[in-house]
Amino acid sequence: AHRFFEMAVNAQPDSPDAAACVGYAAHRLGQDGQALYWLQRALELEPAHAEARIYLSNLLYDRGESEAALHHLDRT
Repeated sequence: AHRFFEMAVNAQPDSPDAAACVGYAAHRLGQDGQALYWLQRALELEPAHAEARIYLSNLLYDRGESEAALHHLDRT
């Protein structure tokens, strides 16, 4: 899935959906630095992107950053 989403984001670099999917897949693979980059990129492209905020909330929660996770969850 990660390779597929990377191809999607390369084909559509301004797609918040593609960026969020790369971020989600990276997080599932344990690549949190890459996941943070892509989720933040998705939010730069579309600040109201709910899925990116939820994925980011999950990542932050997994890292023990509960307050930051709740902040993003509240914005969905």
